[in-house]
Amino acid sequence: MPESSDNVMMVTPAGRVARAIRERIQAGRLAVGRRLVPERELAQQFAVSRGTVRQALKILETERLILSQQGRGTFVSSPTDSVKVDVKTPMIGAIVYEKAYYFGAILQPASLYSSTRGYVLTTGSNENEAAEQHHVKAFLKWGIRGVILASNPTSNSTRAYDQLVQHGIPVVLLDTLLADREEDFVSVDNRKGTMLAVRHLVELGHRRIGYVGHHDCPDVPCRAERLIGYLNACKQYGLPAPDEWRVETTSEDGPEQIRAMLKSKRRPTGLVTYSDHWAVTVIQAARQAGLRVPEDLSVVGFDRSWFGRSYDVALTTVDPRPADLARAAVRMLIERIEQPEERPKYSLLIAPRMVIRNSTGRVD
Repeated sequence: MPESSDNVMMVTPAGRVARAIRERIQAGRLAVGRRLVPERELAQQFAVSRGTVRQALKILETERLILSQQGRGTFVSSPTDSVKVDVKTPMIGAIVYEKAYYFGAILQPASLYSSTRGYVLTTGSNENEAAEQHHVKAFLKWGIRGVILASNPTSNSTRAYDQLVQHGIPVVLLDTLLADREEDFVSVDNRKGTMLAVRHLVELGHRRIGYVGHHDCPDVPCRAERLIGYLNACKQYGLPAPDEWRVETTSEDGPEQIRAMLKSKRRPTGLVTYSDHWAVTVIQAARQAGLRVPEDLSVVGFDRSWFGRSYDVALTTVDPRPADLARAAVRMLIERIEQPEERPKYSLLIAPRMVIRNSTGRVD
């Protein structure tokens, strides 16, 4: 972050507004691509003038955290949306398959941390193989020095990985390993995350705790790890974990299967879910089954997503600590770039933490 911005931030109303918005972006509460509310509403939120808001937005635009588009508004930017890269500045890349739900909260702090290390981070998409190939070729053309790669769970990023390695480009895998490829890897400790979720419910007095996960992408490693964490915690606390309290399903079939579980005579009083998305699905199914959250059913999400905070029942959730994931991945990649000597591959799991909100409560 530029020193001048820090100085302004400490002493002026505009700096304080900029700091508040910056913290929301870095925490993922304002996702990449999200449009900011109008200046008038920001002025009301922070009890300042519109002129002060404009000054704050100018600070954030200088830091490349937001981007103003004539006639459309101001948006949280991808770290390189408005960057004109100096060819003398070493570039590193990140390829992810989405930015709105999870990875956007990682990219922003990754970009900021990269800049403190003297690198510019540019981002690409692998939402499908064509997009992935486009960005790999662009990265190679630009002389990229290293790449953070989050493999798309519905496709295979092995081809992209092999192309980068064949050109001598260091790669750090983020969130998902690649089959038959040994590589540096950074992820949240998914198993520990669901164990924390079960422990939280146990501390609230729950003894009948179920699990809801997805089966759309059965080979995704975090799917298995989160389920194992739930089962291990149940064993640790001496809890029953019958099959009928565990739903692994698809987005289409999930709501009906969850309702059936919740209508059973001896239903769970608490549910640990694979993601905030599934937690919201559970809450909707519970309401349809005539249950209240958290009075009749406690629900824990995973990912600390923006809509988990904004849903009408704010979700208790497992926080994967995206800023820590970002720093770890960038630090590992730059080490590979600046110290290219052969060494063993590293795997680093970031310890998650619980965020307690309104979707969990004590059981009678």
